[in-house]
Amino acid sequence: MVPPPLLARGVRRPRPGRPAARADDIGRRIERWSTPLGPGRTRWIALNPDPDAPIEDRVAGFAGIGPGRDEDSPVPFELEAIYTRRAFWKTGLGGRLLDVAVGKQAAYLWVFEGNERALEFYRRHGFVPDGATHHDDYFDLGEIRLVRR
Repeated sequence: MVPPPLLARGVRRPRPGRPAARADDIGRRIERWSTPLGPGRTRWIALNPDPDAPIEDRVAGFAGIGPGRDEDSPVPFELEAIYTRRAFWKTGLGGRLLDVAVGKQAAYLWVFEGNERALEFYRRHGFVPDGATHHDDYFDLGEIRLVRR
């Protein structure tokens, strides 16, 4: 992976009530990300190229893919997660992670309703809503499914 052009310089603590504050449940996050991946599931981690970056700034982003988990999967392949730290926004890292994880193949994903930044990113990469929605109980937010065929 080509190193991102900017370097992360710190982490903001999430404000109470925001979705990121819910993600502060370290125990749940450890359980989720240490669970064996299973057949066909892959994770990529983009590392900060700054050798002097503090440990909390070493991960610049990540992506996870696998076989569709929905019973009514519109295509067989799911982008399960993609994330870049704010310091790496507008550097092309998100697009590079998407390209490495999914390439040009058909895929689907879930995104929180109202997350306009993410929705625009996925639109630029050919994803469109297919009409499916559901409620994420943990974050207490609605999600919409996007598909690229």
